[in-house]
Amino acid sequence: MVFSASLMPMYGLSTSRDPAPLHEPPSRRAILTLFAAVAVGWLPVLLARGAVEAIASLAPLATSPQAYFIPSHAALLYIGVPLVVVSSFLLFLSPGLFVVLALGIRGGITRWILTGFAASLVVFACVCTTVEAIHGSALRGVAFMVLQVACAFLAMAWVWMR
Repeated sequence: MVFSASLMPMYGLSTSRDPAPLHEPPSRRAILTLFAAVAVGWLPVLLARGAVEAIASLAPLATSPQAYFIPSHAALLYIGVPLVVVSSFLLFLSPGLFVVLALGIRGGITRWILTGFAASLVVFACVCTTVEAIHGSALRGVAFMVLQVACAFLAMAWVWMR
């Protein structure tokens, strides 16, 4: 997700290199804008679940004489897959990013992303372990994506309620 320097203070993030905390939390409008932007960012991974399988089926083309550019599959290889990958990163980071906002941890955008990544790792480790222990098997595919979206919405609700 790309933030311009003018929007960063609106989200409670510092534009300076100084990691000093900001004193004002993000406004309700800023939180809603962030929620909407993140939800739109999830669309490629949620709607194009077959992209990974489609790209895996093209593995034999890697041994062709023209392995680095395959014009017949250019849209999938060079637009579709990168969109799905970036969207999956955003889906994974979302719960942690919102947990960091809910806890009131302030600083620059780098600190927000890195702390959000760490928080996402902790959230998913705890939630997945609990759900898999109750369910009795590992979560895969749609079930795992539903769990990711649920964690993100719970974290969003926490930010909204504080």
